[in-house]
Amino acid sequence: MAIFNEKEPNLLAAILIPLLAFALIYPLWHLGERDLYRAEGEIAAVALEMNGFPPVTTAHGGLAPDVVYPLFPMLAAGLHKISGLSMEFCLRFLSVLSLAGLAALVWEACRRTMGLQAAAVAAAMMISTALVAEKAIDGYPDLL
Repeated sequence: MAIFNEKEPNLLAAILIPLLAFALIYPLWHLGERDLYRAEGEIAAVALEMNGFPPVTTAHGGLAPDVVYPLFPMLAAGLHKISGLSMEFCLRFLSVLSLAGLAALVWEACRRTMGLQAAAVAAAMMISTALVAEKAIDGYPDLL
């Protein structure tokens, strides 16, 4: 006879803990407060000059060959035009939103294979890894 019986994990707590960690690590209200960092300025210039389809990656009137992901500036331009938010916020919001999507994919894959506890731990590890936390708040298309 077993001395200890393991309880079934609480679904609400298993979902709320990674969501709370995500909200504390990546506060959305601070995304637009910093100046543009490294190549964010070039991506922002490309996004501001996009005005149609197919997306032509031009910055300051010339071609921008360093921008290899035209989907990211196109999404940022659309979000900027629709919402009226600053371009800095739009670039970083898309990057953080992409990380949230990746964490949701990790959550679901681990939940299906190993259960709820593994899903909560894997999603929390995905969003709190130092390298991911550093790159997610920069407006780069790496996580897209």
